[in-house]
Amino acid sequence: MSEQPRLRYGIEAIPISHKGQQLVAIRDMLGLSEETLVISPDVYFIMTLMDGSNTTLDIQEAYMRRFGSLLFSDKLNEIIRLLDTHYFLDNKRFASFRDSVMEEFKNSSVRKAFLAGKGYPDDPATLREQLKSFYDYVEKEQGEPEHVAGRMLGLVAPHIDLRQGGPTYAAVYRLLGKVEEKPGVVIILGIGHEPIDNYFAITAKDFETPLGVLKTEKNIVRKIIEKMPRDMTAGEFVHRKEHSIEFQVLFLQYSCPDVKIVPILCSFGTEEWKRDREYIDTFAEILREVLEDPGGRVAIVAGVDLAHIGPRYGDNFSPAQSTVMTTAKADKELLDTLSRVDSEGFIRNLIRENDSRRVCGLPALYVMSRTFEMMGETKICGKLISYDKAVVDNYNSFVTFAGMIFTSES
Repeated sequence: MSEQPRLRYGIEAIPISHKGQQLVAIRDMLGLSEETLVISPDVYFIMTLMDGSNTTLDIQEAYMRRFGSLLFSDKLNEIIRLLDTHYFLDNKRFASFRDSVMEEFKNSSVRKAFLAGKGYPDDPATLREQLKSFYDYVEKEQGEPEHVAGRMLGLVAPHIDLRQGGPTYAAVYRLLGKVEEKPGVVIILGIGHEPIDNYFAITAKDFETPLGVLKTEKNIVRKIIEKMPRDMTAGEFVHRKEHSIEFQVLFLQYSCPDVKIVPILCSFGTEEWKRDREYIDTFAEILREVLEDPGGRVAIVAGVDLAHIGPRYGDNFSPAQSTVMTTAKADKELLDTLSRVDSEGFIRNLIRENDSRRVCGLPALYVMSRTFEMMGETKICGKLISYDKAVVDNYNSFVTFAGMIFTSES
């Protein structure tokens, strides 16, 4: 047992309320440990002291100063063992486990479903029924969608939990049945919720879900890797647990099962954009070349969410209805820059507000917009199809999301 325990990178603490009791949920943002621990605030305080510099005696003394009671060694060691069991400590046991998981992922030709049985049903028939229910709901509320004129270049869809965002997913993906010519390949721009080496991570692995295996278009994957000035495979392991592409795969399998995909995770903010805009725009230029290949029939899907508001995301207030309305207004202004295919207007908007609303879709939406912007004289416009929000905890923290379609007039 380490005398100076250290929490490892990637551990997230989320305040929760259960039966009037304030608790803290501890989970692994890297997805290496799949269990969530629910602990009391005093145990969370103990965890905050585990930075590798404090001995167990230091932790006991700090606990006494904070709470005025003894923290017995047996109790502290029990907490340390619990964290170690869940691979939450930075030690040799965790390093060995991490390396084995990474090696297994590297050697697999398939990116296996990470959230089947957790974020959605793992039984194929039950999953199909759930997806169908979203489409049925949208059809009942909105009727049959209109025919999509011109070439469909892209979609914006959420990556929120299916139970909350299902109708918005369905509202945009059902449009694939109304286009004159369905895409043969979809470049999926997902979000890496942790930093990614070189901002972008591509994989040639096929994606497996309970609905089967969706193939990647390996020729395009190879072309992008070869043309990019930096290594786009360095962060490939991040694909193992990120859900933003996995959820898009489900709806593509349901709506357009013969399509192939190019899965790419994006992760950069406004500061990285300011510092490295030329490199980021190089990626958009390469995507433009792929989209303009006359025989390609390629489209882009951005799997993104918008604002993240409330205590769960670091705000010191519980959102009220006025907060929801203010956020919706700001979101609509942001989406308007996208509908005009104004990539700089989009990101300048977020720079002005210092990204205070934590728009996690920033990198994928910028790249999509910039790619379309580079497409010569072709007139491209975006249309908002759906906008909604999901309340995610007992403190009224919420996430907003939207569905859009982008078409061109030759």
